[in-house]
Amino acid sequence: MRGRSLTVSAGLGQVRALSWESAVAFWDRAVAEKSRSPAALGASAGARADAGDRAGAAERLQSFAEATAAPGGASLGAEARRAGAEGVARAATLLLGGGDPREKETAVAALAGARDLAPESVPTLVAYAEGRMVRDDLTEALKVLEDAVKRDPDSADAWDAFARAQILAGVPTEALGPSLHAAGLKPRETRFIVTYAHALVALGRGPEALEALWSAKGAAPPYDPLVAKEFSQTELVLARGAYSEGRKGQARRLLSAGLEVDAGSRECREFLQRLDGEMEAERPRAEKFLQPGPDGKVLPDNWLLYVHWLCLWGDYETARPHWDRMLKMFPSNEKVWFLYGFDFWESRGTLDGAKEAVKAYRTATALKRDFPEPWNRLWQVLRNLKEDAEARRAAGVFLEVGGESPEAPAAEEFLRSEPR
Repeated sequence: MRGRSLTVSAGLGQVRALSWESAVAFWDRAVAEKSRSPAALGASAGARADAGDRAGAAERLQSFAEATAAPGGASLGAEARRAGAEGVARAATLLLGGGDPREKETAVAALAGARDLAPESVPTLVAYAEGRMVRDDLTEALKVLEDAVKRDPDSADAWDAFARAQILAGVPTEALGPSLHAAGLKPRETRFIVTYAHALVALGRGPEALEALWSAKGAAPPYDPLVAKEFSQTELVLARGAYSEGRKGQARRLLSAGLEVDAGSRECREFLQRLDGEMEAERPRAEKFLQPGPDGKVLPDNWLLYVHWLCLWGDYETARPHWDRMLKMFPSNEKVWFLYGFDFWESRGTLDGAKEAVKAYRTATALKRDFPEPWNRLWQVLRNLKEDAEARRAAGVFLEVGGESPEAPAAEEFLRSEPR
């Protein structure tokens, strides 16, 4: 019987060739023969995690933590120690991703033992750092991950964890490089793009995050679920910011875009329902603007106020025919062209909207050169479009025709700045 014993070191090569289901059985036999072997318990925990046996993985991690507290684990061979430690890393990663606090505590305790068992193992170091992040011990996590990426510069998991720790530590700028490096090492694994998007959002660069996620989500539904969730969460962050600044329509459009990609986003749906309710509560008052006057006609200014309300809430589809009729009826009215550019196009907060707004503002200024409002918007939009020379020319004209405007100091400061 002793000669047929399944020692850990002898079985390592064999078990790698087995299916995960067989691996569970193999390591169960190993644990039965060496019930206090940290390597066998750790490898068994990893096999159970790989098979989706969460409860079994947790039980083995608990036994592993108890076994590593006793002397003897260090005397195992290096390969056996690595197999046990990396098994713990896989099992702990599974438990850390859940919501059970007891499972997380079990995982964190086991990871400390795994690190001591195989301190040279990068997968183990990464998992250990994940445990420290759960404990909010970011200083230790960053220290360990810095060591991990030095030990294995080609470990995408290590670079990704390093980036996430930096984001949590409040230094998202430093996370951009590691997250992009991780994505470059494994471009097919979208979770690394998600970390990069996290860093961009933390830096206030939400539109760039959406662009990265859009390219990673897939060409058509069903989209990658991880990317879709991050996409909707990014839209939610941007929508909250837009709403807090009074850009209700942009907030609604952002939330709708998030739900198109991630229909299951409860937060996006509830926020959008709330905004829709606010819009409907205002509708009766807004529609009074369309009531005809004594002559049976709607006053042009009231008409503009109604369409402004539609655009304020992002209902551009309903507003479109109103604008088409107004521009046809008043093709030489500079105020109509200005509001068309501002309400219907610039308020969207999109690149295409900005470009169309520029066209409308140029039409308004051509109709009336001393109309300051379109010049003021024009220089700001052109600056954002990085058309510096044209923006400076528009700012100069704005100061010429609207120098008394409270907006004038911003234009003056822009003209004093260095050309881009």
